[in-house]
Amino acid sequence: MIYKVVLRQSEEGFSVSVPGLPGCWSQGATELEALENVRDAIQEYLSVVAEQVRGGEAPIPFPAPATGSRACASRHSAGGPSVHECCIHMLRLRLSLS
Repeated sequence: MIYKVVLRQSEEGFSVSVPGLPGCWSQGATELEALENVRDAIQEYLSVVAEQVRGGEAPIPFPAPATGSRACASRHSAGGPSVHECCIHMLRLRLSLS
């Protein structure tokens, strides 16, 4: 499938979101890195939803992207995992799959 993305320049590089997949976004130091990272995020997002559907569960609504973005950014700035890794982790926790 092809998904439209929104790419924005930020102070730390580029952020990219997927409007068709609420809460699915990533970032990178360059445009290319951000787009590669969001490709991985889309695959992970769809994998988690597919797992949940196979298990007979209805997909759980996601938090507003801005909320997740702030949480990920604050964890990353504190020397934790990358924003991309943090958001994948938060998505898995939100869907109770980790």
